[in-house]
Amino acid sequence: MSNAKHLAQRIQNLQPSAIRELLKHSKMPGVISLAGGIPSSELFDREGLEQATRLVLEENFNDAFQYGLTEGNTELRDQLVELCKARGIATRSDRLLITSGSQQALDLLIRALADEGDVFVVERPTYLATLQILSLTPAKVESVGGDEHGMIVDELEALLKNHAY
Repeated sequence: MSNAKHLAQRIQNLQPSAIRELLKHSKMPGVISLAGGIPSSELFDREGLEQATRLVLEENFNDAFQYGLTEGNTELRDQLVELCKARGIATRSDRLLITSGSQQALDLLIRALADEGDVFVVERPTYLATLQILSLTPAKVESVGGDEHGMIVDELEALLKNHAY
């Protein structure tokens, strides 16, 4: 009996991550990658990162390597509440969730929202991780083109009319 039979059906047909494949190519000698969101390492603020690391280790060593709160650092969430307030957005820190990046945020959001029969419409091109996350849900994915102004509304309208969503 193969191990694949022990996996959920949605996982058995899962394609390799396009992002992972892009990252493989970005590490090849002589390649300057413009894909996968890989910044040039020359842009990293080495001194600033070293200083921040030193500060954390000197002032918060006991917490530095421990698991944090699921919803994210309390002080950071409080600061974000103040930032939101300055921008005219009323919220509370208990309504904010800090993620490790856009992909984690999208994964949590899509898993919380996607049900059987739902249709997600994405702009072409779209973030590859979004497509992979959506492929793990029972939702259907449609796409419409985009231009310098965003999603092409006429294509969206035609899609909605043709499929009676």
